Amino acid sequence: MRQIQFTRKAIKDLQRLQSSGSSKTPERLLHQLTQVKKGDKFLHTIHLREYTHLWRSRIDLGGGSSLRLIWSETEDGSIRFLYADQRGDDTYADDLNQLPQEPAYLWHGESGAEWSLFMNGAYNANPILTQQQRSTSAKVGINNRHTTHKASRRIGFFPHITQSPPGTGKTITAAVRACELYNAGWNVIFLLPQRLLEDVKGFRCMQSMPSNPQQGFFYGTFQDWISRISPDLSQLSLPPEDELSLLRKLAIRAEKSKPKLKIQEIGLRDLILFQAFVLSSGSERCKNSVYKENKSRIEALSHIQPDWWNQEFLKLGKQPRANIARRLSEKWKQVSTSALTEGKMGSIIIVDEAQDYLTSETEALKQLCKNLHRDDHPTHLWLLGDLNQRIMPVDFDWGALELVKNEVVDWECFRNSKHILEFSNLLLSPVIDASRRHGARLPYKPADPDKAYETGESVKLVVYPDQATAESFLEKLSQSIGNSRNEIQEDRSLVRKLANRVKILTTETYESQYSDELDFLNVHEVKGREFDACIAFNIFVFAGQSPASEDWWQWYTLLTRTRSRLLVVVTQAQYELLEAHVPDILLKCDRTSGQCQSSVNSLCQWIQSENNDVEFAVAEREVVKRYLVNALRGEKPTLFWDTYQVLDRLNIRGKERTALEEKMIQLIKQYPISLIAAELNTVEQAVGTGLLTSLLLRSMGQCWQAARAVDCLKETDSNEYGRIVEAIAKMLEVNKLSVEAARLRCQKLDAPYPAHFPFPEAAQTEGNIVDVLVGILKAKFQIKIGELYECD
Repeated sequence: MRQIQFTRKAIKDLQRLQSSGSSKTPERLLHQLTQVKKGDKFLHTIHLREYTHLWRSRIDLGGGSSLRLIWSETEDGSIRFLYADQRGDDTYADDLNQLPQEPAYLWHGESGAEWSLFMNGAYNANPILTQQQRSTSAKVGINNRHTTHKASRRIGFFPHITQSPPGTGKTITAAVRACELYNAGWNVIFLLPQRLLEDVKGFRCMQSMPSNPQQGFFYGTFQDWISRISPDLSQLSLPPEDELSLLRKLAIRAEKSKPKLKIQEIGLRDLILFQAFVLSSGSERCKNSVYKENKSRIEALSHIQPDWWNQEFLKLGKQPRANIARRLSEKWKQVSTSALTEGKMGSIIIVDEAQDYLTSETEALKQLCKNLHRDDHPTHLWLLGDLNQRIMPVDFDWGALELVKNEVVDWECFRNSKHILEFSNLLLSPVIDASRRHGARLPYKPADPDKAYETGESVKLVVYPDQATAESFLEKLSQSIGNSRNEIQEDRSLVRKLANRVKILTTETYESQYSDELDFLNVHEVKGREFDACIAFNIFVFAGQSPASEDWWQWYTLLTRTRSRLLVVVTQAQYELLEAHVPDILLKCDRTSGQCQSSVNSLCQWIQSENNDVEFAVAEREVVKRYLVNALRGEKPTLFWDTYQVLDRLNIRGKERTALEEKMIQLIKQYPISLIAAELNTVEQAVGTGLLTSLLLRSMGQCWQAARAVDCLKETDSNEYGRIVEAIAKMLEVNKLSVEAARLRCQKLDAPYPAHFPFPEAAQTEGNIVDVLVGILKAKFQIKIGELYECD
């Protein structure tokens, strides 16, 4: 069977057509194409004469309109769709040779609501690696790499370092290689930040993987891993906020011990500087740009004695972050870890976003690799990251690791457009200048704009006089989204409603009254993620007299989350900051005054019209629940067709799903029965699943019909079937119909009928108890239909 692939360009085309109401789910055509052998004729397909490698397939939309899908064949015979459009005079006006061939994603037969999910972000779970990505990742696990540093010291294992700019596919490349090595018989430990964990869980290649070191495959955070393999040490750690409280306490002690000493207010970055540079000393400091730029602050923090720090932890029976890493290193020198590797060909530890680790933590990982490595059990350490995305002032530096030379991969940027790269890359110029002044290592080159996925549209910059007036932009944007809400409500697609949420990027957590329609994401939450359209809101704020390198790194990280459309909202003071430090950046954007209401309105429409992928992250669970509930508070009950598909994606199951359904049922019950019946009729005609039908029938008190509506799940999803039947049974018990509940469980779940309950002969007979008893009486006393009144 042939594989069907879509480039992101083709998916965006189909999304655009969906928004305009012109698209039609093409799964029938896709299924037909998967069945046709290479060289055979394709249904509704012709070869484009002007383009020797391209084909065109047609889908009739009705009314004389049709959808054109342009595709090519890959070397392995797969069909890769490159372009989609409704038939018109300009369908073939552009040079089709220029259509991007990558990035591409695999279709796994999704249709209906699942097809909508696929197009609106689920496709990200099925990426196809490029040749460049495969070439780099294939080196990991090959045991012919040098194991020395500077040809003098033996490292004792096989190290790999991949330095690459944002949007080049580091995380998915690491995930695919991790799965490949596990399936080849390797022990795999894949460490990544919490913010990426939910996204990686959604990758199709990861869905069949265990997450247990004893089973040979683990993926999770560094802290999660420590808690699995060394729970005693894990219990000794303190949350960062508690460590920060201790540091503030000790700063006051230092000031009291030296009256002239004045340490300004201690923040989170001070905690990192203290852990990275006061509690440890490294030979590479002289080249570390973070140390050079923060030297005066580190000297002030050094008045807080490390002994004081350790004593405070000792009083609490805890250990600092760096100490735990060192104790792990010592433990791994002495303790056998054969339980991790028994029966495996080798071990691989993969660390994504490695630049956010303390050097002491990477040293612990190096020690583990040395302990695991044997001639008959090769061990590899693969570190991936980008030093230009250090959002905290850690001491991490590739050179300080004393491993092999890092490989700066020249992968294409499949995230950002050329215009966005030209704008955001300039934010690194002050970092370059600071590195030169301090004699530190220069930052790595960012992605080449000429290698961007697409040219895209110019970055838009809106300037407000001050922060208070800038807040009015959020109100304007929220109102604009509200005006388009009815259209999406009529569409009955929860996926589209979620995709319509605008992403607001901020440096810190932002509390807003508009969070029902806007997603506010800080720099820690967006690291490693990407969106089609974003608004960077009031991000150019900093502590001190001028921005530090990590400020520029944070701003660069925020702006490079955006694929296609980027709108930057700044105050006049922030505009002047950019003008002073990176004047060229103002030549790479279209500037608008926030006082021009018509321009602001147009920009709101511009950013909304580019749908974002639906992000099925834990943070959106409550948002989804609110949407489902609020849709039942209008003039008539309204259910989204794809309700249960979204709940599945968010893993809202079991008791959590039952509680949500109960809340929805209570709201539906408040409507007249005629409106509920009308919605039931609409649902039954439009949706192929019985889940929504069952929900409405439960709201109407028709419990047996509600249970029958989900009979199809008994074979396909027995857990969900059992949950719904049990929920219906409990509803009957709440209404003091315990016999009915017992009969339902007996018939639907094969539960034994309680011996002390009446009417045991009715236990196995389906239907309402009154109807069943009447039927039993008729049969027992041979009463004919129509004669019951004579028994009076």
